[in-house]
Amino acid sequence: MPGPRFDYNARQRVSVPGTAELASSYLAQLPGLVRTLSRRLREDDAKLLITGYEPGGPRAAERAGTPYIALDHQSFFNVADLGFLPAGLRRSARGIARFNRLYYSRQVHTISSSFFLPELLAGVR
Repeated sequence: MPGPRFDYNARQRVSVPGTAELASSYLAQLPGLVRTLSRRLREDDAKLLITGYEPGGPRAAERAGTPYIALDHQSFFNVADLGFLPAGLRRSARGIARFNRLYYSRQVHTISSSFFLPELLAGVR
């Protein structure tokens, strides 16, 4: 499934202008992708979509009326209590969490992987 990509400069750091250009290209193709995927979900009578960290699948599932679950590690920013982080990192993490909700927010469930076990936010299990 096509999804957004990052562009890297010669020092192997994320290039913001290059990434913005790739994002613009992806966003221009997104409506067609959503139409194609939603048609396929309806034709196949899909009962559930499992999505990674990409926005096309969830939008297609919503359009087709197909429930979906999110399986990724980026949602960690939305479910973990990151109060232990220094203030600057905590602000960055909140920004990532807000950005994550642009990808999808109406999933039936979220399965979030991480490499350590922080406390979860209240109401998250």
